[in-house]
Amino acid sequence: MAIHKSAFKRASLPQLPPELWIDIHRLATESLSPLAAVYDKRSSNSDDPLNDLDLQRYLRAVRTLARVCRLWNSITRDLLYAHVRINARFNSLATALADPSTAAAVRSVRLSSTRFDYNVAVLRLCPHLALIVQPEFPRPGRVHFGPVVPLPALPHLTHLYWISSAWSADLLARVLHAAPTLTDLHLSHSSTIAPPDASDVPALPALRDLVLEPRLPHPAMLSLLASPLPVLAHFTLSPAHLTYPAFPTLPTVHTLTLADPSPQLHPLQLARIATRFPRLRELRYNVTMAAPLVQTPAAEAEVPPLLATVRLALASLVRMPPHNVTHLARLARAHLRLLLALHGVERVVLEGRWDVLRAASADDLEALLGELRGRGCVVEGSGFEAET
Repeated sequence: MAIHKSAFKRASLPQLPPELWIDIHRLATESLSPLAAVYDKRSSNSDDPLNDLDLQRYLRAVRTLARVCRLWNSITRDLLYAHVRINARFNSLATALADPSTAAAVRSVRLSSTRFDYNVAVLRLCPHLALIVQPEFPRPGRVHFGPVVPLPALPHLTHLYWISSAWSADLLARVLHAAPTLTDLHLSHSSTIAPPDASDVPALPALRDLVLEPRLPHPAMLSLLASPLPVLAHFTLSPAHLTYPAFPTLPTVHTLTLADPSPQLHPLQLARIATRFPRLRELRYNVTMAAPLVQTPAAEAEVPPLLATVRLALASLVRMPPHNVTHLARLARAHLRLLLALHGVERVVLEGRWDVLRAASADDLEALLGELRGRGCVVEGSGFEAET
């Protein structure tokens, strides 16, 4: 049977409007973009905007799809310049951003950790930035500064991820002054250079979500918390930060997450939490990080009066030795007994690898969870839900 050569010709692409091709391309890559990571509040597995590998993966995906056809190659430019990073190719980036239409397409930027002159130049050119990332300062590294020039307003900036250092503190203050619409701030401190001096922080009238990493020195933290934060609702910090005498009262916070990657156990000071966060409704922490204090008969008076939900996380642990499992089971039981003493708690959510404790302490855990359910508390997650 004769096979005609024309049978192997690649089918032509359908005749679609260019705007539709752009939407198809954007949908194929948007889940990998830096903005998708910061907007996804539901998933604990979101990409870390501070991780440059995630941004590189997005850029590779966009370039790969650009090879599908010449039309996609021409429209890929908008997607590539939506999320940029400042590196050794700055000159070509600056040339492209000299076109106002290209600069207006930039939505996120990963700044250089040493070329602050480049950083300021890009921030001055891109009026529609929604996300700025300042990565860790390298060791060793040469720092470059340019003339001190004012930043224009950044009215679209909502998310800021910043590893602060003595070199970047001034730029951070200028960005905060230029961004009255900032809603999410993730602030840490460099592990390679001395901490910055405390500086005045402007009012952040739109800030709703604040994450302070444990490395952040307390003068910088207290300086930030001293500024007006009228709508702050979600706050993440180390339990050690709560021990500072000058820690202020934050009456608008309704969700508190205690986070600290160090192996040290921190006391879970509910009385101090109740004082600092009088309207707290949800508390989140990892059982391997916090040690519950022994409750007194007056424990109810030491608990935030509106606290209704507690999320207990258990980190994923690989090849855990049996004695560690036993220790974790003991900690888990202590935290559940603490919750039994808090009669205002209506909902307990177990997150992470609670299944590893089943073999070591399944009966004890089920009994404690049964007591919680018996008083009307809803228990969710990790296979411990009540059977229906």
